[in-house]
Amino acid sequence: MQTTCKQITNLLTAQKKEQPYITLSYKLNEYGLDPKQWTIQKINTKNYKIVNKEDSSFYFLGITTLKQNTCDWEKIILASL
Repeated sequence: MQTTCKQITNLLTAQKKEQPYITLSYKLNEYGLDPKQWTIQKINTKNYKIVNKEDSSFYFLGITTLKQNTCDWEKIILASL
């Protein structure tokens, strides 16, 4: 059985619960996105909405996967301009 990002998050302390968001935010660089310009909103266990801070109508959808006990982006898809 594969462990989900939600299950990992539930095991962390209050301080560590923010770690998946921090990791996912930092890894936006790998897709050419500046983490300072985006917010990440959880949709469900594996899916996130990545919203531009200046224009909320500009966003991506991100799908995550678990790699070495860390949430990582599986893919990011442009959803709206």
